Amino acid sequence: MKKLLLSSLAFAGSVLANPHTSVATDDYFVFKVSVSLPLTHVIIGQATDKVVTKSLSGNDLVNLSLGRPLGSPVDKAKEVLALGFTFAGTLGADQRPTMPPLIKVMIYDTTATGTARKVQEIATITTLDYQEAFPNGGSTNKGLGICTGTLLKTPATVPPPGDPSKFEIKEDANFQGAASVTQPGSGTGGDVESFNLTATGVSMRLKITLTDNNGVTAPIDGYVLKGIFKTTGKRIDTYTE
Repeated sequence: MKKLLLSSLAFAGSVLANPHTSVATDDYFVFKVSVSLPLTHVIIGQATDKVVTKSLSGNDLVNLSLGRPLGSPVDKAKEVLALGFTFAGTLGADQRPTMPPLIKVMIYDTTATGTARKVQEIATITTLDYQEAFPNGGSTNKGLGICTGTLLKTPATVPPPGDPSKFEIKEDANFQGAASVTQPGSGTGGDVESFNLTATGVSMRLKITLTDNNGVTAPIDGYVLKGIFKTTGKRIDTYTE
């Protein structure tokens, strides 16, 4: 008899988890993530236009969300790009969740305590549509689905030395994506120690502001068509909010 799981889709895809009755809906399993967002935009010229692609990484998202130049040093302990998720509701007859999980994509401080660990929330999930599979009797669990969400604009006030007038995500960016997940079986106590998530086809219209070394500030208004989002490594923390 198959064991029902609880799962969640995250940012541009799905994250798979196991049930545990002692885990409340405000307890989040936190994992590092990596991101590749190729931002393609048009530079209009008098005679010839250019189509330019600028690839944004996870560190770039951290810097832009904090109002800092691309390439600024990112603290590996205090400014981690992370995903946190709770368990979803029980599964229906078709192995789709009856109630979605809670999900946060955030800049995370592993050295802090309490709610101070969430430095800044940078993305929200709006809708989830996914299904789970148990191809090996529960020894390996899989999930697949789609989601929509919003990459949040840079706040008007950020920690120094950030300056959103020079470096920022200009507007909330609505995205969509699809992903698949594989995860080892239930494990001890149902805790989520590790899983492998890869989301491809992340797409959105994205507006950012950059300032060059000469102090010239210019907006970029383009499109991400084939973004990638991945979890990396084992769980780094459990966060309660």
